[in-house]
Amino acid sequence: MNLQIHHVLSDLTGVTGLQILRAIVAGERDPQVLAAFRQPGCKADEATIVKALTGSGATSICSPPTIARTVRLFTSQINACDAHHRTPLRGGQTPLGRPDPS
Repeated sequence: MNLQIHHVLSDLTGVTGLQILRAIVAGERDPQVLAAFRQPGCKADEATIVKALTGSGATSICSPPTIARTVRLFTSQINACDAHHRTPLRGGQTPLGRPDPS
C-alpha cells in the first residue's frame, strides 16, 4: 500500500487518523470503509480521504504495523515531554526556565 493520507489529515495521531491506521493494521484495505472513520471535525470530506487512501499498489517502505508502532512511540514520548515540562522545579522555575504560573 502506498497511501497519501498525510496529505488530507493534518493530524495523523488524531481520532480519524488513528482509527484509519488501526483498521489498516487489522487488515482493512477498502478505501470506502477506511474513509468512513472520518470524524465530523475532520476538514477533508470522505471523497478526498478515499482518493488519498487509494494507493498506487506499490509496496511501501514501512509496513502499517511499523507505522502504527512508530506513531504510538512518538505520541507517548511527546506526552512524557509535555508532562515533564509542566512539572515545576525547586525555586518555582519550570524546566524551560520560566516562572511557575501557579
